[in-house]
Formats: sequence, C-alpha cells, structure tokens
Amino acid sequence: MSSTCLVTGAAGFIGSHIAEALYYKGHRLILIDNLVNGKLENLAPWYRADQCQFIKADVSEYSAIRQHFLGVDYVFHNAASKCTVCTDNPVKDLLVNALGTLNVCEASHETGVKKVIHASTGSVNEINSYYGNSKNAGENYVKTFKNYHHDFNYSILRYHHVYGPRQDDSDKGGVVPIFIRRISQELPVIIYGDGEQERHFTHVSDVVRANMQCMEDINTDLGCYNLIPNNKATVNQLSYILHELMGRPVKEEHREPKKGDIRTFNVVDRFPLDFKVTLRDGLLDTIAWYQEHYRSAA
Repeated sequence: MSSTCLVTGAAGFIGSHIAEALYYKGHRLILIDNLVNGKLENLAPWYRADQCQFIKADVSEYSAIRQHFLGVDYVFHNAASKCTVCTDNPVKDLLVNALGTLNVCEASHETGVKKVIHASTGSVNEINSYYGNSKNAGENYVKTFKNYHHDFNYSILRYHHVYGPRQDDSDKGGVVPIFIRRISQELPVIIYGDGEQERHFTHVSDVVRANMQCMEDINTDLGCYNLIPNNKATVNQLSYILHELMGRPVKEEHREPKKGDIRTFNVVDRFPLDFKVTLRDGLLDTIAWYQEHYRSAA
C-alpha cells in the first residue's frame, strides 16, 4: 500500500537515496531541502512531478515547513548541518540540528504523522564537538517529545560514516569521496592525526534499507539504534584499500589531528539489520560512480 512520505534534506546525499527508494516503492513524496548542501541533480534522474513535490525550505523555520506535513504518513528527517562545517557556524549548526528537529516533531504531531524516522549520528556517543552536541540535542528532543505527546511515534538511527554515490567530494565532504578524488588526481590523501581512528563505514544502500525497515516494522517503534556494520577499518586502512582498488601507489600526507575527532565509537544498541554490502564491494561501487561522474563532467 502506498503512503505519503516527507523527506527532509531530500536533495542531499543520504536523503536523495532514501527518497529514490520510496519513489520506486510507489509512495507519494514531499521533498524538503534548503539547497545549502543539497543538489537538485541528486533528484533529477527519477523525479516525476505527478508523484513528487519539491519545496525549498529550511527546517529551522517552522512557518516555512508546517503546511507541507498535512496528509503525510511518514517523515524521514535527514536535514542536518554537516559535521565538517559545524565549527565555521555553530549557531546555524544548533538551529538546524536542534531547533529544526523540534520543528519537525511539532509539525508531525500537529498534522497526525504516523511516524518520524530521525537521522542521528554515532557522534552522540562521544560528544566532543559542536556537531555531536547539536545532534545529541536533536535526538533528545525526539525522545522527550514523546513524554508530552503520547501518540507521537519515532525511530532514531545513528548513522556511522556513510559513504556511496552522490556524496560531496569537496574538502567539506566525506572522507571516502575526498580520498577517491585526490587519488584520481594523483595527489596524496590528507590524514589528520596518526590515522588509527576506527570507523564503521556504512554503504548508503544499507542505510536506505534500515530506513525502510523502520517505516515497515512496528518492532522498531521508539527505538534508538546505532546503524553499524560488523566491519570496521582505520583511516589508514581505508587509504590503503582505496589506493589498491584504484591501482595507484599509496600517497599520504599526515597533518595535525582535527578538534573533536573520535578515535573509536560506541557499538552498543546495534540496529538489527542484515547488512548486505562489504566494505570492499561498497568502495568498488563508489569508485565506479565517481569515475563515471568525473568522465561526464570532463
């Protein structure tokens, strides 16, 4: 049975993949993004006006989003200030990740949304950054909102180091596409600190599957989960694997550690997902997408 689903951050990396999966399942879509980081080109290959409605709006402005929740069954809240830019504007970071989340909860409650699937982050497990604090505040607003409104329903997924096609490969983007870009350009990859930071790299297709499971499985109601595959790798290991898969000699440059960087992540409260994508297969898929993307842009 088809539903009406609203996706915030819909033109972003993860949001666009979730929206695309919902589209092909036949759901009607309301897509919200302020296009600060999101790109309409992420929606273009599958977007159809008879099934989708795009609204340019910021979740931190309640009056701009509230009316679009009318008639919505499920909300996938993926709008967020990126962790790589939080230091530059911690106030905006707080407004989007905390106030924006509260606004989504309020709009969902007022319009009778069945469930909110909220995108959080593994950074809330070891809070030592603006981003971790603001995302923790957003997560706590979701949980606390239930205390005031007993008919409110949610699932929280803490994403860990998501990668895959469409991720931003600029210096403000994710480590996987940044490394792929620099290796393609025959430049050394930049590693902050000693590179022994542990990461649970999660392919975006598994993130999508987890979101679909939260929508369809009542056993996930009111749950808060770390979405992490069994594999883990250090940043140094990621660099080695990518150089190997791309057939290039290892070139690295180490710099001072970043403030707020986390060396190892809490792995309790795992989401019960049968992860389908191994790290090597996911990286091969991602490399192939970027190589085609670079050829198309040439």
